[in-house]
Parts: sequence; structure tokens; C-alpha cells
Amino acid sequence: SVLWPNVAPGAHVVRAVVDPADDVSEENEGNNEVYGMVLVAKAQAFLPLVLRNGW
Repeated sequence: SVLWPNVAPGAHVVRAVVDPADDVSEENEGNNEVYGMVLVAKAQAFLPLVLRNGW
């Protein structure tokens, strides 16, 4: 989880990265980053869950 205090309402792009220095040996080094969008209302957040094949 992440604390995001005082975020303005609206659409925000978020990014998650694992193993940015490629310290872990993997078959596919190209799938360590994902982007998503968070829609923030005045009193709540809408966090859609998107599943991709192979994850």
C-alpha cells in the first residue's frame, strides 16, 4: 500500500518498477515495469484492477 496525502482530485498516472538495476536474473527483463491510472474523487479513490495474461 502507498500513502498519498493531499493528492488533488482527477486522473493520475502511477508507475511500478521492480528490479530496476537488473540485479535478479530473469528470462524476461522487459516485464519489470507497469503503468496504471488512478482516478481520485474528493472523498474516495477509484482503483480499477486490470489483469493481463501471463501475470
